[in-house]
Amino acid sequence: MKKYYSINLITSSEALKGFGGLFTPYTRSTIRALLFQRSRDELEEMLSKIDRDKVEAFYRTGVRAKAYVDETTHRRWKTLARRYKKPAQYLITQILLRKLKEVEIW
Repeated sequence: MKKYYSINLITSSEALKGFGGLFTPYTRSTIRALLFQRSRDELEEMLSKIDRDKVEAFYRTGVRAKAYVDETTHRRWKTLARRYKKPAQYLITQILLRKLKEVEIW
């Protein structure tokens, strides 16, 4: 039996409602793509370039959500520096919103 680990995220209500029960699978694949397609230094550099004002505005209006991931993804997320978690959550949500527009789920 495969064990899953939870990651608490801030996301938009639009993404959460749009994906419904498919929120976790789409979020899991997005998180994995973000964390594993780049080296740690490249990822941190990319996240540091995201506009802080947009991130803070998103964070104030976002909703809490939980995504379930595998152990390696969870470990990689936990080792991400705290100052990069908000920009990462913002970027994950932007990617999810783009996927939502590309794929009509319902």
